[in-house]
Amino acid sequence: MSLSGKRDAAVAFDGSAEQSPHALKRQRHRKRTSLNPKDGDTPVPLPERTTQYHKTSQISQGSNSMQKDAGKAKSILPSSPTSIEPTPASNKPGKLTADQREKALSEKLEKQRAALQVVKQERQEKNKAYRAKKNKQSTPSKAHDKQVDEHVEAKSADNATSKRVRKTSKPAITNSIPSEQRVDGTSQKLQELPLQTKEDRSEDAMQIVHTRPGEKKKKSRATEVSATKPEEQLVVKRSRDKKKTSKTTNKPITKKDTAESGWKTSPIGGGMFIDQDPLLTDDGQHLILPTHSEVQIYSTKTSLLVRSLNVGSKSDLTSCALSISDRNRLYVANSKGRLSISDWVTGGTKSTIAIGKGVRQVLPLYSHGETETVLFLQDEGYGDRSIVAHHVNVSAGRSLNATTLLERPNLSPCIRSLAQGSVLVACANNKLILGHSQISSDGQSELAYTWREVTVPGHITSFDAQINSSKSKTSRQVPSLEVVVGLNDGVILHYEDILFKLIGKEKKNQKGSEEITARKLHWHRTAVNTVKWSRDRNYIISGGNETVLVIWQLDSNQRQYLPHLSTPILNLTVSAAGSSYALRLADNSVMILSTADLLPSTNITGLALGWAQQTSPTILFHPQTPHRLLAAIPSDATHNKPPTFLQIYDIDSSIQLTRQALTRNTITATNVAPTGQSVKEPRVTHMKISHDGKWLATVDEWTPNKQDIEAMYVTSDDKTLQGKATETSLRLWLWNDSSNSFEQVTRIDEPHRPGSNSVFDMSFSPSKLELATIGADASIRIWTPKARHRNGVTVRNSADEQLYTWTGSRTVDCSHDASNNQAASSATIAYAEDGSVLAASWSFPASLEPSALRPRFTHLIDPSTGAMVLSIPSLLTRGPARLLFHTRYLLALSSTLTILDTITLEQIPSPLKLDENFIPPNSSAPLFLARNKFDGTFAVGVGKSERPRAGKVFIFSLENNPVVDGEESGVQVKIVYQETFTRMLKGVLALTTGPGYVLIDERNQTRMLRRSGTAALPIANGAKRVETEEVTRSLDSIFGRQSRGSVQGDAPAIGSAPMRGLLTAPETDGYAADGGLSAVLNFVNSATAPSPTELFQRVVGVLARG
Repeated sequence: MSLSGKRDAAVAFDGSAEQSPHALKRQRHRKRTSLNPKDGDTPVPLPERTTQYHKTSQISQGSNSMQKDAGKAKSILPSSPTSIEPTPASNKPGKLTADQREKALSEKLEKQRAALQVVKQERQEKNKAYRAKKNKQSTPSKAHDKQVDEHVEAKSADNATSKRVRKTSKPAITNSIPSEQRVDGTSQKLQELPLQTKEDRSEDAMQIVHTRPGEKKKKSRATEVSATKPEEQLVVKRSRDKKKTSKTTNKPITKKDTAESGWKTSPIGGGMFIDQDPLLTDDGQHLILPTHSEVQIYSTKTSLLVRSLNVGSKSDLTSCALSISDRNRLYVANSKGRLSISDWVTGGTKSTIAIGKGVRQVLPLYSHGETETVLFLQDEGYGDRSIVAHHVNVSAGRSLNATTLLERPNLSPCIRSLAQGSVLVACANNKLILGHSQISSDGQSELAYTWREVTVPGHITSFDAQINSSKSKTSRQVPSLEVVVGLNDGVILHYEDILFKLIGKEKKNQKGSEEITARKLHWHRTAVNTVKWSRDRNYIISGGNETVLVIWQLDSNQRQYLPHLSTPILNLTVSAAGSSYALRLADNSVMILSTADLLPSTNITGLALGWAQQTSPTILFHPQTPHRLLAAIPSDATHNKPPTFLQIYDIDSSIQLTRQALTRNTITATNVAPTGQSVKEPRVTHMKISHDGKWLATVDEWTPNKQDIEAMYVTSDDKTLQGKATETSLRLWLWNDSSNSFEQVTRIDEPHRPGSNSVFDMSFSPSKLELATIGADASIRIWTPKARHRNGVTVRNSADEQLYTWTGSRTVDCSHDASNNQAASSATIAYAEDGSVLAASWSFPASLEPSALRPRFTHLIDPSTGAMVLSIPSLLTRGPARLLFHTRYLLALSSTLTILDTITLEQIPSPLKLDENFIPPNSSAPLFLARNKFDGTFAVGVGKSERPRAGKVFIFSLENNPVVDGEESGVQVKIVYQETFTRMLKGVLALTTGPGYVLIDERNQTRMLRRSGTAALPIANGAKRVETEEVTRSLDSIFGRQSRGSVQGDAPAIGSAPMRGLLTAPETDGYAADGGLSAVLNFVNSATAPSPTELFQRVVGVLARG
């Protein structure tokens, strides 16, 4: 007999287990009582050897599920008269001993308990699996659950009290119930117990599914309650556990739930370089470039990232500078007023010091032993800033004391220190501020400055200063200070010996003092973004928005130009040896030029996305090659310039692979009209790529200046006609293997009715070469390629490839959606995964007309015939929206998320509840909807455009529910991950070659979001990177070679793909397997060229192979 059977038997007979001392004592007492009755008592007759069990379980009305469970138990329990086999000791009826009788009864009780336990376990397993995947019907209220728990606990207490009474008072055996009746009663209780507890619940809290025999049924929350004491305690525990683990679909995901789901984000990678001059090391071998989240160290020989310093700051980095005493020491300051001291060679952080206020600039002055005096430009609030000197003890990691040197509003973070810190130069608006202090006997500057100001005729945008030792007189203590100032109108002012002139002007009695005049240099048409002195003090180097580097020779008054840099120049640094210039450009790149020939020796480019737009995002992943990002970027990423270029970027290696123009631009042409206005450039509004990665489709719009078209209209013309001047072009591009770029094949002018924003969205078919565009004219146009012929002969290119021309093959008119034939304000379109269905929806401006108050419809269209199959109302709300197919389900995102089953046409409840501040019209941030075909999830991204800006990402999964009543009950949508970021999002992209997503924020910082355990996160930062491994991996990525030590392992070899070059992995491992020396010497650009040593080894390897 099992332990559980012994315990149940003991409870049933109001005693302990069969082998306990109390049970043995009670058995001996029964023997004596039955064999030796007292005087006046009638002996108790022994029961018959054959006993018939009568099961009279009473099933309450309405509890059909319990009736079937009880019926199933009857089929398992013995329902016919059961005979107990006689023992060899005696075959006469009534001669059964007490031990035999107790043993027989125990065996029967154990069989009954086992049968009921089987039924109970089967019901529990079915209901547990059912409840885990579906929770559509309402659960009992918490208050009612509490009443049930109190009722069960009270009944348990009563039973415990009665048990104690039974233990203390031992009734006479002659008055006890016969054993057969006790067995029958116990069996009946075991069968009726779940029903009794079920009847205790109120009628409105019962959840019963009426099923036929053999089918699954839904489980109520209190079916496990039992009347016996161990069962009651078990039910109370289970009921409380259910309260803890039960969740509704609308309950927000907590951090604990997110951790259990297994999703996590990688450390931040990439980003925009901060607004400060690039840092070149003294030997010129490394370039230090801080972003808003980390400090990146690049090699000037290979242009590759050596390591990244993550100082552990949760706020934005604002400035960094090298120490004067130890050039391996790097000071990094952030906007929260914390200073981190790191070793950029080893990548370790030595200490962190709390300055107390937001730091805009850090500038070391001088060093004395282990203490170094460092200047900080700090925010004081209300526009005021102060220059504070801190004595920093590096070994102790703390600031000893602080001295405020100057406090005034609008100080620019471009302070210069000269002559061992005795001269400081700063600026604020149109004021040039000079500070001078005496040098102490130990050669250090005293922190007592005399400040003088010079008013210049314009707003100061940049300046630089130097000490001219050759012109300084040895008899005077004032150094000869020369300052060059760049203004916002393009003028450069050169001040000679300005400090000495200011001191001389202060002497009241001195007659004939020289007036402070400046030499004027003017070539720039707009603001001078940067200006620097050369190391030999004979040249001035300046740069601005004209994309031209200007070198001024002061002695000969000659100028030298380096034009066509394709982007404005923002910052400039001259190397310590004076042999190179480091330029930070507006497209988030840094270039190092040699002063000898002005040729680039190093080129470092980051992701150069412009401002986020609410329309279709112009950023996507290549469908065949891992980590290849295609983005439409502007020439100036720091201002709201229109995107006109295509950037192909490897987010894993942080390398730009190629960059090309998508529209006509004014980079190399005149960009200023005769009236002085800047010429507008077209804007790329949409960009899509085909499923094979071979074709690229772009839509660009161009609107001329209003002043240029005023003469074309008369006063009687409608003002809305001026919008017709917008030119819209649909361009189709084909990948060229030889040039590693996309070539324009077809340009279609005005693909839809002319006007502003005439094309709202487009989508490539995933199954064939077909493009669908949706316009403001409430129509859909489908475009397909046709082979190009000339005089009956097929036209081919130099690579003997067929040339095509794209033409419109079909137009779907949905003008019945529009009221009064008005233009739509937004629209969205999406293909099904098999290309058989096309979903489209328009949103029209709100008006008071009854026709404009109709619900928004979503149309399902057959792209092969153009027939409208179905129109579904109210899937989307008015305004910007997104449509996406996920297997058989249509995802519709607007102010809400709606999921439609396209087969049953039933809507699936969505657990997403969006904040009003993150959706239109309260927010102009774009909406993102992406799906990953590898892990079966889809992602939703929203943003808050008002300050404080923020972004949210939600990851959803679709889980199938079990079959109920012979029918499939659909799927359940669950939020498996959600995260809130402190910045808006520019992109939420699903990886096309593996599970996971990539998130890009408004500062072009990337994060990889994946389920833990799928693969190593490719975007990783920190000092653990080894330089040799990083260089090897990045070189493999540049030349398209599959890395031997790749961690991902999910990058397929695209041997059957029609593309080759940067966007594909070659079939052979080696640079010259087919092309010989030409393949070795064929570089994308000078920045991707290998070092001379590695290039020599490759050439030797080719020659050795013959």
